[in-house]
Amino acid sequence: MENSHLTANHVPGENLYRVIRAGFVLRDSSLRQWCIAHGVSPQNAASALRGGWRGPAASKLIRRIARAAGVTLTTPGQEVING
Repeated sequence: MENSHLTANHVPGENLYRVIRAGFVLRDSSLRQWCIAHGVSPQNAASALRGGWRGPAASKLIRRIARAAGVTLTTPGQEVING
């Protein structure tokens, strides 16, 4: 399902983490597989997505992961961040 499309609020938290994971599942992959293939610690990825790790590097990683998962990130006003 390469053309699947999900949208999530960009605010890190459990919802964002779940939507990202769902995006990878729809692509017959997983967050963990993507992390390993791209040299990213799965623990750091989960921490950034859930909000435990914040800052510019975490935000950049979230956008990178979301693109790979096919998830469009939006602001609360529905402005697209990573379209």
